[in-house]
Amino acid sequence: MKMDVGMDNGYTWTGFLNAGDFKLTPDRYSDVPFYGTKGNAYTLVYDELGNGGAEPLHVSEDGLYTVTADLEDMTVSVSRINTENVWMVGSATPYGWNLGDLAPMYKQDEGIFVYEGPLKQGELKFPMQNANKFEVPYIMAPEAGKDITGTGAIEYVTAANSTMHDNKWNVPADGDYRITLDFNRRTIVCERVDLSAQYAKMLEGKRLAANDMKLYLVGDATPCGWTISNANSLHYNYAADPNCLTWEGSLTKGEIKFPFIRSDKWEVPYYSAASFGEQPAEGGNQLTFVDNSGGGQPDRKWYITKAGYYQIKVDVVNRKVYFKETTGK
Repeated sequence: MKMDVGMDNGYTWTGFLNAGDFKLTPDRYSDVPFYGTKGNAYTLVYDELGNGGAEPLHVSEDGLYTVTADLEDMTVSVSRINTENVWMVGSATPYGWNLGDLAPMYKQDEGIFVYEGPLKQGELKFPMQNANKFEVPYIMAPEAGKDITGTGAIEYVTAANSTMHDNKWNVPADGDYRITLDFNRRTIVCERVDLSAQYAKMLEGKRLAANDMKLYLVGDATPCGWTISNANSLHYNYAADPNCLTWEGSLTKGEIKFPFIRSDKWEVPYYSAASFGEQPAEGGNQLTFVDNSGGGQPDRKWYITKAGYYQIKVDVVNRKVYFKETTGK
């Protein structure tokens, strides 16, 4: 595997390693000569003949690592990356290729990320940064167009290589799926699931399921303001919370409600407050469905009294909405 060249004889590489030994070599076809260590894990030693002048580098656990070597200072570092977030993007996700609307996965354990919910026939890959651009590190398929179902291998692709090595998975059909990314085993497992019983418990669950579990927030308290055609998405992941759609971000003082559709008109179904100007309650607020498709329905909105960074949970089973102010990211 080739390392990336940096400044002043510095080299870096990021990718998956299995537990065991490895060497840094100037010749990709031979393991001698090589750079390793001898006694000090951070000092590089050059072994020209492979006669014991240096020992191989070592990692004790499978995982995602960054290796940095400086051939001028003769130093080396091997750091395991403890990833906190992975997202999904692609025509197979409910949110398409919208970089401002990546679908978050749920961190089940160290190095293990899960999504369970609706997907459409189409393409899919996994950004490791939510940076509103395509040139970021990804988890990608080993080959383009690979069927995502079953168990398969995964590859880490750097931001620099993300446009040249753009191998996306193929989701073969619309439906509900469970996807598990395991950085420790370097695998992806994808299987069809049936979430119809869970959808049946939800307030307007049939309508949500038919819309790929999409729900939006709009209002002068939200980032999109009153532009309903650009309303912000809430996201559903059964693995994270089977009852709730969630959103995190900054809110200002003002009004908010939850339309089912992005549109250029206001005659759409939405979740509304039980009363006009209702303020967030510590124990959550009642969720009311209003079918305003024909217009003329009461327009009861919640009122955010304090600007800040919030986590919003819309519990469509217990019919509550929670506005929780947090410290942000």
